[in-house]
Amino acid sequence: HIGSKAVSGAQVALKRLRESGVKVAFVTNTTKDSKRALYGKLKAMDFAIDKGEIWSSLEAAKTCILEQKLRPMLLLSDSALEDFKDIDTQDPNSVLVGLAPSKFDYAQLNSAFRLLMEKRGEAKLIAIHKGRYMQKSDGRLSLGPGGFVSALEYASGVEATIIGKPESSFFEKALQRLDAKAEEAVMIGDDVRDDVGGAQGCGLNGI
Repeated sequence: HIGSKAVSGAQVALKRLRESGVKVAFVTNTTKDSKRALYGKLKAMDFAIDKGEIWSSLEAAKTCILEQKLRPMLLLSDSALEDFKDIDTQDPNSVLVGLAPSKFDYAQLNSAFRLLMEKRGEAKLIAIHKGRYMQKSDGRLSLGPGGFVSALEYASGVEATIIGKPESSFFEKALQRLDAKAEEAVMIGDDVRDDVGGAQGCGLNGI
């Protein structure tokens, strides 16, 4: 889908997949919407989907933060912040970047830069993904978070940890949720690099 408009035929294709008996997971790099908001958007477009079938890069990022006991400065949209409301952000020791156009101003990016510099060796830079651009509902391309992540990397000298597609670990977790092997799975996506290339890089078929 693009914005709130489904790709033509997508709901019918999903119905046919369901009827064939295969397991389905919705693997997404979307970081501007919370899981609840994304689920609501998909249901409004008449997709037959269970909320538990969604594996998002936001969810993967939260898992990473909890496992590493990080206290992140959150450069996230207001909707995405909903998924992190129980995360400790006091005295931050890391920076988490998603798609957050309202947060990508000099003041907030400079605060993130200063944190990385002043806690060098301790602070981590985590990119939920590093997408270069995305297509909006008007058909035009807009900047993704990748350029802003790269700016922080360049200025601070801290290399970002990437969480979502095309990282193999993200696909591997999706396979675990499906209880499937890579050679048994097919990734259907709209991004030849992050979706198709990422999937093929860890042994899945990519379409």
